Amino acid sequence: MINCAENWADLDVAPSSLVFNLTPPTEEAGSAWDHFWQRARLFSADERACIVEFLELADAIERVDWASVGKQPPMNRVARTLEWWRGFGR
Repeated sequence: MINCAENWADLDVAPSSLVFNLTPPTEEAGSAWDHFWQRARLFSADERACIVEFLELADAIERVDWASVGKQPPMNRVARTLEWWRGFGR
C-alpha cells in the first residue's frame, strides 16, 4: 500500500489491483464473501484506518485523472469500497 501511494503512476496495474482486492463482494453471503471476510477481519483498527486513507487517495487520484481530460469519472469505482471500510467495526 505504501509503495502504491508513493509511486502510483509508476506501478501500472498494482494500485488498481490493490483496490480490487480491498473491494468486498456485492452480496454479503456465499463463498466470495466468506473468503473476503476471512481476510478483512484480520486487519487491526490501525491497519483499517490506513486502508481508508489509501482508498481516499485512490478516489482523489481517479477524480484528478478524469478531470485532467475535462471529464467526471463514469462511475466511482472506489466509493462503495471506501464506504465499506469506513463503516468496518462500527
